[in-house]
Amino acid sequence: LGVNVKDPEGILKRVGELQALAGRYKTFYTDPEIMAELSGVSPEQAAAEMAPPPPAQATEQVNESLDPAEAQRIKNSIAEGEMILKSGRSISGRKMSDAELQAVQRSVDNARAKLSTLPSGSTAGGDLFGGQGMPFNLSGQVDTSATPAELAEAERIRQEKAAADAAQGDMFSGGFSGTADYGPQGGSSAKEAGPSIPKEATVMSRGPGWEMPEVLGATDRVLPIEAPELIRWFREATGMSPEVRRRMKSLGLFTGIGKGRIAIRASLFSNPQSVAMTLAHELGHWIDYLPDESLKRGNILGRLATLSRFKSNFLPEIEGSNKEIRAELIALSDWWKPFGAETANKKSSYYKYRVSAVELYADAISVLFNSPADLEARAPKFWKAFFDLVDRKPDVAEAITAIQT
Repeated sequence: LGVNVKDPEGILKRVGELQALAGRYKTFYTDPEIMAELSGVSPEQAAAEMAPPPPAQATEQVNESLDPAEAQRIKNSIAEGEMILKSGRSISGRKMSDAELQAVQRSVDNARAKLSTLPSGSTAGGDLFGGQGMPFNLSGQVDTSATPAELAEAERIRQEKAAADAAQGDMFSGGFSGTADYGPQGGSSAKEAGPSIPKEATVMSRGPGWEMPEVLGATDRVLPIEAPELIRWFREATGMSPEVRRRMKSLGLFTGIGKGRIAIRASLFSNPQSVAMTLAHELGHWIDYLPDESLKRGNILGRLATLSRFKSNFLPEIEGSNKEIRAELIALSDWWKPFGAETANKKSSYYKYRVSAVELYADAISVLFNSPADLEARAPKFWKAFFDLVDRKPDVAEAITAIQT
């Protein structure tokens, strides 16, 4: 700590300084000095990139195909929701919990999307750190003050929105560039998986990115790892920070060149939760790529055991078959980033992309870093196998242990 342990006042002062620094890291995307440290640029350059765009004129573009009465009903719903969000109280005057207000915000956003209304002062697309967003909140538990019905309704809205995006082929969260195993069972080429998938992992999201569900957070042994720590880890291991690109189709991209490269779309930074999900997903591809710089591992078992082109359904050192663990991860991925797994067209390229071994593994790592308790609860076989075999990736095991202690 750099302080004399026999000096109580000095210790308290140092603790205060560290607590203040921790607070700055939690909202790192608003702090030029912290961003400069994480991205390896000068504070002046970081500040310039973080400057918000000029305010846009408030606009309202109503979908002309809507029935006028329906359009008015949606407008009334938006106005009521905004009133609740401003006051923090329901129409009856009851103080609402954070979870309830988040559900109201999602409902308002959903209504705006139906009405094709841009919120006041919004801009099309967004820019690097242009929006303030909300600070990361990856350590908390589900708000128990909200009723099960309210939480279920909030989750239903989130699922419907993401599934609708997926049905339009409009929400590819990120991916990788280079040869990997695309097929649902770990086929060794895109051809084996069906329709080809564009090299830079595909189509783009025209929206702000993924919306994080209510999460359980930490387990009694494993804590979430927040974005600044993930960025620092990647930079120290590869010698470069994740690249932030202003012009980029996918939300995130992992490229299997050298030690590995990661890029994140700049407009995502107006949605910190989406940054956390996407960055951790790309870190998942990078971890899969280590230590031998290959994504040709075959199925899920091959990725867990760091093998090459493994396609068997069983592996002695793993409890559970590839089929069982894959089923866990499909359900996990559909909860984390909904794509309507049960009702989707199983022949579509998007479905095959989402249930490919390489993508399921990356989504599992994204959940691990954001909410380890959910990974343990929803995919216990994957959880156990990952930690049983993580020593096969010595640098990964060492880094996770160091960050957790």
